[in-house]
Amino acid sequence: MSSRPFNPLPVCPIPIQWDVPGRIAELQAKIDDPATRETQKINLQTAIKLYHQKELPGRLKRIQDGKVVPLKDIDFRRPHWTEGHLQQLSLQAEILAIGLDPSSATP
Repeated sequence: MSSRPFNPLPVCPIPIQWDVPGRIAELQAKIDDPATRETQKINLQTAIKLYHQKELPGRLKRIQDGKVVPLKDIDFRRPHWTEGHLQQLSLQAEILAIGLDPSSATP
């Protein structure tokens, strides 16, 4: 038995550290991409505005036509954007999964 006490670390840091400037830069890159539709760019600009207003990161926000709308009001035939904690958490999980790939480790 080890004399060292068992002190497990949390799965994620407490409090969770959100890279807001990084996320804004990612959204801006999507806006600058010529492949992004103009109607989607309006939604992305709204998401950036919500970050600047400190409404994000937070609960999921669904954006269509540049406005935050409830899920039930989204017309799924037209461009819409969802932004919030789950986006950043899934992005972090993806980065962790890439970083932990044993085949990429140096011997």
